[in-house]
Amino acid sequence: MSEQAKDTLSVFTHHLKAFDAVALGKAPIEELMSDYAEDSIIVSPEGACRGLAEIRTFFEEYLKEVTPAVLESFKITCQQIHGEVVMMVWKDEPYIPFGADMFVIRGGKIREQTTVSYMP
Repeated sequence: MSEQAKDTLSVFTHHLKAFDAVALGKAPIEELMSDYAEDSIIVSPEGACRGLAEIRTFFEEYLKEVTPAVLESFKITCQQIHGEVVMMVWKDEPYIPFGADMFVIRGGKIREQTTVSYMP
Protein backbone atom coordinates (compact mmCIF):
# COMPACT_ATOMS: atom_id res chain seq x y z
CA MET A 1 0.00 0.00 0.00
CA SER A 2 1.39 3.42 -0.95
CA GLU A 3 2.07 6.08 1.68
CA GLN A 4 -0.76 8.15 0.24
CA ALA A 5 -3.16 5.22 0.55
CA LYS A 6 -1.99 4.64 4.16
CA ASP A 7 -2.69 8.30 4.99
CA THR A 8 -6.09 8.03 3.29
CA LEU A 9 -6.92 4.89 5.28
CA SER A 10 -5.88 6.60 8.53
CA VAL A 11 -8.26 9.55 8.00
CA PHE A 12 -11.07 7.25 6.79
CA THR A 13 -10.70 4.95 9.81
CA HIS A 14 -10.76 7.94 12.15
CA HIS A 15 -13.88 9.21 10.40
CA LEU A 16 -15.76 5.93 10.93
CA LYS A 17 -14.74 5.73 14.60
CA ALA A 18 -15.58 9.39 15.19
CA PHE A 19 -19.01 8.98 13.57
CA ASP A 20 -19.84 6.10 15.94
CA ALA A 21 -18.49 7.95 18.99
CA VAL A 22 -20.46 11.11 18.21
CA ALA A 23 -23.64 9.16 17.44
CA LEU A 24 -23.36 7.34 20.77
CA GLY A 25 -22.72 10.58 22.67
CA LYS A 26 -19.17 9.51 23.57
CA ALA A 27 -17.49 12.37 21.70
CA PRO A 28 -18.45 15.91 20.69
CA ILE A 29 -19.29 16.62 17.07
CA GLU A 30 -15.95 18.43 16.77
CA GLU A 31 -14.29 15.00 16.69
CA LEU A 32 -16.15 14.21 13.46
CA MET A 33 -15.70 17.71 12.07
CA SER A 34 -11.92 17.48 12.55
CA ASP A 35 -11.84 15.26 9.44
CA TYR A 36 -13.08 18.12 7.21
CA ALA A 37 -11.54 21.37 5.97
CA GLU A 38 -13.18 24.76 5.45
CA ASP A 39 -13.33 24.09 1.70
CA SER A 40 -14.74 20.53 2.01
CA ILE A 41 -17.97 19.54 0.29
CA ILE A 42 -20.50 16.75 0.82
CA VAL A 43 -22.79 15.98 -2.11
CA SER A 44 -25.96 13.93 -1.67
CA PRO A 45 -29.22 13.59 -3.61
CA GLU A 46 -30.56 16.42 -1.42
CA GLY A 47 -27.84 18.81 -2.60
CA ALA A 48 -24.39 20.00 -1.61
CA CYS A 49 -23.08 21.13 1.77
CA ARG A 50 -20.04 23.37 1.42
CA GLY A 51 -17.73 24.40 4.22
CA LEU A 52 -17.58 23.47 7.87
CA ALA A 53 -20.78 25.24 8.94
CA GLU A 54 -22.98 23.50 6.37
CA ILE A 55 -21.27 20.14 6.92
CA ARG A 56 -21.79 20.46 10.67
CA THR A 57 -25.52 21.14 10.09
CA PHE A 58 -25.67 18.13 7.75
CA PHE A 59 -24.28 15.84 10.46
CA GLU A 60 -26.35 17.35 13.26
CA GLU A 61 -29.50 16.55 11.27
CA TYR A 62 -28.31 13.15 10.07
CA LEU A 63 -27.23 12.02 13.54
CA LYS A 64 -30.72 12.65 14.92
CA GLU A 65 -31.81 9.51 13.05
CA VAL A 66 -28.91 7.31 14.15
CA THR A 67 -29.69 5.00 17.06
CA PRO A 68 -27.50 2.33 18.67
CA ALA A 69 -29.52 -0.28 16.73
CA VAL A 70 -28.72 1.50 13.47
CA LEU A 71 -25.01 1.61 14.35
CA GLU A 72 -25.00 -2.07 15.26
CA SER A 73 -26.59 -3.14 11.96
CA PHE A 74 -24.22 -1.04 9.79
CA LYS A 75 -22.02 -3.23 7.58
CA ILE A 76 -19.46 -2.23 4.95
CA THR A 77 -19.91 -4.65 2.05
CA CYS A 78 -17.15 -3.30 -0.20
CA GLN A 79 -14.30 -0.89 0.40
CA GLN A 80 -11.67 0.24 -2.09
CA ILE A 81 -8.81 2.65 -1.44
CA HIS A 82 -6.81 4.01 -4.34
CA GLY A 83 -4.43 6.81 -3.43
CA GLU A 84 -6.56 9.64 -2.07
CA VAL A 85 -9.91 8.05 -3.02
CA VAL A 86 -12.07 5.77 -0.86
CA MET A 87 -15.17 4.03 -2.18
CA MET A 88 -17.42 2.39 0.38
CA VAL A 89 -20.56 0.36 -0.27
CA TRP A 90 -22.62 -0.40 2.80
CA LYS A 91 -25.95 -1.57 4.16
CA ASP A 92 -27.84 -1.00 7.37
CA GLU A 93 -30.55 -3.61 7.27
CA PRO A 94 -33.43 -3.57 7.86
CA TYR A 95 -33.30 0.22 7.63
CA ILE A 96 -31.18 0.83 4.52
CA PRO A 97 -30.51 -2.11 2.17
CA PHE A 98 -27.97 -0.16 0.08
CA GLY A 99 -25.74 2.86 0.54
CA ALA A 100 -22.54 4.14 -1.04
CA ASP A 101 -20.07 6.87 -0.19
CA MET A 102 -16.99 8.12 -1.97
CA PHE A 103 -14.33 10.23 -0.27
CA VAL A 104 -11.42 12.25 -1.61
CA ILE A 105 -8.92 12.63 1.22
CA ARG A 106 -6.05 15.03 0.74
CA GLY A 107 -3.71 16.68 3.23
CA GLY A 108 -5.21 14.74 6.14
CA LYS A 109 -8.76 16.00 5.49
CA ILE A 110 -11.85 14.80 3.67
CA ARG A 111 -12.04 17.29 0.81
CA GLU A 112 -14.95 15.77 -1.09
CA GLN A 113 -17.58 13.24 -0.13
CA THR A 114 -20.54 11.87 -2.02
CA THR A 115 -23.21 9.86 -0.29
CA VAL A 116 -26.35 8.07 -1.42
CA SER A 117 -28.62 5.47 0.13
CA TYR A 118 -31.76 3.60 -0.79
CA MET A 119 -34.51 3.48 1.81
CA PRO A 120 -37.64 1.59 0.65
